[in-house]
Amino acid sequence: MTKYTTVFTALLRYLSRSDFDSSVAAHNGDYKVRTFSCFDLLKSMLFGQILNCFSVREIEASMRANGNRLYHSGLKPIKRSTFCDALENRPHQVFQSAFYKLVDYAQGIAGKMKKQFTNPLRIIDASIISLCLAQFDWAKYRKAKGAVKLHMNLDGDNLIPYDAILSNGKVHDTAVMEKPTGETGMLYVLDRGHVDYKSLYSIELNGSVFVTRMARTSG
Repeated sequence: MTKYTTVFTALLRYLSRSDFDSSVAAHNGDYKVRTFSCFDLLKSMLFGQILNCFSVREIEASMRANGNRLYHSGLKPIKRSTFCDALENRPHQVFQSAFYKLVDYAQGIAGKMKKQFTNPLRIIDASIISLCLAQFDWAKYRKAKGAVKLHMNLDGDNLIPYDAILSNGKVHDTAVMEKPTGETGMLYVLDRGHVDYKSLYSIELNGSVFVTRMARTSG
């Protein structure tokens, strides 16, 4: 049998299966699941991300076309309906917990690098991602347009995501500042959209400092 060493297989080596299984067990992610486990769902989503797929249909077609290579990654082509059911029913906390464990692992590796600032650097920003309002009626943005907003907390020293919050497109940046700016002893970089004096004062009370485009303030 031909053995393939793909980029996808190489990337999976950095994911601790034992840590992921612990997250699944903690949140009963595979309760009453017979064939398409949480780990299979994760690998399928990663596969779609690597191939820059824009829909479940495209992921299904790509997996079917590369079925002989997927075998060596422990995957097999999956029907679109099974994929969609899994996306709807699997608890998101499983993947959230696995994400934070990967962040800790990545920071442990990158932490050996020389930092530019005394305090750990956090970059806070948000981006709008357009969605079809007919398909995602909860993603309110405008009258005839749907969108979600991705609020990102980026580890600026190591250039890796530290935390992320997903809201509908109408939520203002300042409405979700409490969670990504709740750490102590940090240097936060914010744009004007995050300027809310009550939230900025909370940053100072937490023993952190912040920088915006408008002014520089320290606590």
